[in-house]
Amino acid sequence: MTSGRMLRGTAVTFAAEIAGLLISVATSILLARALGPEGRGVYAVAMLLPAMVVSFGHLGLGTASTYLIARKKYSPTSVFATNLGFIVIVGALGLGAGAIAILLLADSALAGAPHGLLWLGLALVLPDLAISYTRYILLGLSRIPRYNAVYVAQRVLSLCFLIIALVALGAGVKGAVVAAVSARWLAAAISALLTARAVMATEGRFRFDIKCAKEALAYGVKFHLGGIVAFLNLRLDLLLVNSFLGVTQVGLYTVAVGLVEKLWLLPQAASAVLFPRIASEDDEARKGRITSTIVRNVLLISVVSGGIIVLIGRWLIPVLYGGHFRGSVGALYALMTGAVASSGSRVLGNDLAARGHPMLNTYFGIAALALNLGLNLWWIPFAGIAGAAWASSCSYLLLFVLRFAAYVHVSKEKWNDVLFVRWADLKLYKQGIRGVFAAIRSRALPRA
Repeated sequence: MTSGRMLRGTAVTFAAEIAGLLISVATSILLARALGPEGRGVYAVAMLLPAMVVSFGHLGLGTASTYLIARKKYSPTSVFATNLGFIVIVGALGLGAGAIAILLLADSALAGAPHGLLWLGLALVLPDLAISYTRYILLGLSRIPRYNAVYVAQRVLSLCFLIIALVALGAGVKGAVVAAVSARWLAAAISALLTARAVMATEGRFRFDIKCAKEALAYGVKFHLGGIVAFLNLRLDLLLVNSFLGVTQVGLYTVAVGLVEKLWLLPQAASAVLFPRIASEDDEARKGRITSTIVRNVLLISVVSGGIIVLIGRWLIPVLYGGHFRGSVGALYALMTGAVASSGSRVLGNDLAARGHPMLNTYFGIAALALNLGLNLWWIPFAGIAGAAWASSCSYLLLFVLRFAAYVHVSKEKWNDVLFVRWADLKLYKQGIRGVFAAIRSRALPRA
């Protein structure tokens, strides 16, 4: 992938993330206003279990697929066929693990959500695995528009089904969970279809490849351990808030977390395109220049965006979500510093993994998770959801510092080149905007 194509791919992915952001904000507003703080908390707890199962069980195979295809180690058809087998195997194991979790945790860590909703939520496990195992093949093939189409389709479908369930039918929390499950299954079908069409246009035999499976597991598990730790860093606080404070406070906290996580749309877009680019690049100096440019600009945009959200947050939350969610404002402010640091940390983590150092992310994540757990246990009992937010911010900051130090050491880049924007970077914004419009025009104009 050339630098121009990479920039265009990042711009298009960023545009898709913007679309996804607008849709997800509309979705979160709908959930908050239709369900209220308590119902929103119940929904969050019900959705947390399948997310935990997938995060713990997907084994990093989606990322491994991108890596193996980008490095041209196996044909896309072989990787696709192997991943279909993994969906069945890992899905069955995940459903079993989820059932055990419900039996053991339904009245403790997952208390507040009716048992029936927890069982219903498990229907998300298979489609979530299918989306991950197929969509990342498109990324390895540099089919960025199709990769983004799955992302946007998933969010559009979710919003449409929720409107039917909550507005048209007034079905409450149970209807919201059913809507989420229905939308995810349809999105999984779209992802599989788009991936199959892209894969069948390449050469290779369509068969489950044992050697490919072993290599994918060997790489994916190392990456996956870091993913598990990262997920716990992001969602452990929800479990602890639920255990200490109950589902109503979870509902308030979820709104603050949801707004803060919108800052991560740019690093997600950049990281998605960066990973296969770095994995396939042999020039170490070029790798460093690419990542450093992305990190410093991501940090700048996150600082500006975060500052705007802080300035208007006390008015924004009541206007968007209703007066019942004013209690989310303090947590929003506390999370913002860590969220800005995390935006840069995500890009750095993807760079380290693409360079063949996924275990560094695991080690650093464990250190951040230990800090997160300790501070949450200390601060939640007397500071409530603001304490949970400050604990998360501190862990995000630690993770950024560790990844930053490792990246500077591995890449040999100067620390100031990673942190501070240059005037020359302004050209990137112009090129990125042009890339978005060029991509739109290429699909809008009829082909001769």
